[in-house]
Amino acid sequence: MLVGLYMAKAQNFKIGSVHAHLAIFGGAVLIIYGLVYHAGMAKNDIWATVLLWVSVIGAIAFPLGEYITITAGAHVAAGIAALIVMASGLLFLFNVRRA
Repeated sequence: MLVGLYMAKAQNFKIGSVHAHLAIFGGAVLIIYGLVYHAGMAKNDIWATVLLWVSVIGAIAFPLGEYITITAGAHVAAGIAALIVMASGLLFLFNVRRA
């Protein structure tokens, strides 16, 4: 929300995709993960803890990497962060499949 408020105040929407990815992965996807675990549809063991930390790191790294890419042109940061987010999705599917 703070990124959206900044963009509105500054009338600078260059980082709109950063704001969108914060909402989508940092909000919606992590909520879905939590609901699936709460419903018992995914196996809750050590891999769930690994998923938690990979997801948290991805939720922080992806928008940050995207911001660095937009402002500094360093595409490697967003690429590495995207791989972390993809790994969290694969871990989630792995845990759901094992349940």
